[in-house]
Amino acid sequence: NEAMRQAAAGYDKLLNKYYNKLLALLEPKDKQVLIKTQKAWIVFRDGEKELINMLTKEQYSGGGSIQTLVYTSSVSELTIQRCDAIFNYFNNTTSTKE
Repeated sequence: NEAMRQAAAGYDKLLNKYYNKLLALLEPKDKQVLIKTQKAWIVFRDGEKELINMLTKEQYSGGGSIQTLVYTSSVSELTIQRCDAIFNYFNNTTSTKE
């Protein structure tokens, strides 16, 4: 669990790094689109965390110590996927300007 939390924290830092780099590339009028989608993703992420937490409860999952790992890895995967998406947006944008 701790290793997964640390990995997610690392991806969260990368996510913020490339989000800010992408934001810096955008024209002022276009920045609002990225900001809006990131805010929507945060709402989505928080809702998913709530759902995953509920589904890992004993009444739905059967319980057991594995459920904390299921929760941690599922929540971490959300951040990893968003980090990949933001990095790809940044990478595709910078490669078209070179």
